[in-house]
Amino acid sequence: MHELGLARAIAATIRSNGWQERPVRVRVTGGHGGPEAFDQSLLAHLLCEAPELREGQVRVVHVASPRICSACASTFAGLDSTDCPVCGGPPLPSLEPEHVELELDTGEASRCA
Repeated sequence: MHELGLARAIAATIRSNGWQERPVRVRVTGGHGGPEAFDQSLLAHLLCEAPELREGQVRVVHVASPRICSACASTFAGLDSTDCPVCGGPPLPSLEPEHVELELDTGEASRCA
């Protein structure tokens, strides 16, 4: 399960940056499956890998990525649940794995790791 590997890398990054007491946002782009299942698995693994983190301290945010419409082949930016703005068709499944960026969750743009 690749969420475990991501959780280990995220925990190591949080520790190396001294962010153990800070709210952290995980920005996720791409992915093969549904975001809810990914989020649940990632956060469960993260709490096991870094028990010093508080529940709710890490927030996962999914970011739009390039998509292709399954009906008209138009390209657009969106999530798995975003319909094509041209024809309303659903996007093709993403072939890209999840790409994650970490940032301090200060409510504004901040340092990414």
